[in-house]
Amino acid sequence: MPETTREQRRAQQRRRRAEPTHGSTETEQSHGGGHAVEHIVFGDDEVDVIIGRRSTVKNIRFSLAVDKEADFLDLDYFAGTRVGHAWVIITYPDGREDSYGFWPDLRAGGGIDWETFWRDVPGEVRHPDTSHRNTVTAMHTVMIDTEQLVRAEEFAASMASVSYNVLTSQCTTFARAMFEHVIGQPAPSAGLLIDDPSDLAETLSELNAERSLSPLEQPRASRDRKKK
Repeated sequence: MPETTREQRRAQQRRRRAEPTHGSTETEQSHGGGHAVEHIVFGDDEVDVIIGRRSTVKNIRFSLAVDKEADFLDLDYFAGTRVGHAWVIITYPDGREDSYGFWPDLRAGGGIDWETFWRDVPGEVRHPDTSHRNTVTAMHTVMIDTEQLVRAEEFAASMASVSYNVLTSQCTTFARAMFEHVIGQPAPSAGLLIDDPSDLAETLSELNAERSLSPLEQPRASRDRKKK
């Protein structure tokens, strides 16, 4: 298939946002009803956000997702080859997914020199962020409504021009900050001194274990079933 251009992606994104399938209630409009749509500039992109009478029904899945590749103290981690990734996945009632993640902006010279990894480099919000979707090792999901969905969109837009820093402003700090902005509660811990995917994955796995769930939030078999 031919590669989708940035302009095509913008158009698809706008059409997708305008479709009345996100669980929000209909808004009475002078032009005949439907959803009101707010246009937001998102870095180089433009997105439409549903506004108007926003639903308070929490039927949208907001998930912290982690791909743990190496422990924080492993040599591979500090060599920059197996850092892992943390991001946010949003799943609508009809099953469609959206996602947000924070990365060094390679197009703007944001590549990381691991000999000087503590320096700021240009950053970018990737939307969608799917590069680690097939290698998720842990997730933590909270149900949200359309009002909170708008807050997620606004937070992502506010981060579009923020610098990336391996120590203080990276994928894990972004995902946790979005969680706190949207949910209004402290995000799961991702380490004592530095937020990192490895520690966040451990925390999410522990939270899920307390609910008798696997790291990927699947129900664990009961002891009785295991014996059988």
